[in-house]
Amino acid sequence: MKFINDLKKKIEENKKMTTKGQLSIGNLPLFVQALAFSGVLIAVMLLVLTQLQSSFTPGSAAYNATGDVITGITNIPTYFGLIGTVVALGIVVTIVFLAFSVVRGNGGGR
Repeated sequence: MKFINDLKKKIEENKKMTTKGQLSIGNLPLFVQALAFSGVLIAVMLLVLTQLQSSFTPGSAAYNATGDVITGITNIPTYFGLIGTVVALGIVVTIVFLAFSVVRGNGGGR
């Protein structure tokens, strides 16, 4: 039980003192909001570009260029899963390192 209490105490201290680039569970909601906003932004961009493309003559340079941009933007959301996985792994690794530093008694590595 002492280990759990020490870990909770270190997590609370970590919330107060975070180093640059360190991930924590507290960062997760902000990250999810950023991904959601990016998804909405991409959807709006695709809607506008599709409407713009329909105003051009099929086969023209402008029509083809707009189509290429639409294809490029459509590929961006395929990386959201990878980005989410990397951030989640970063949070897990931070928690594991914090737990090991509590077990060794180093006081969170500081």
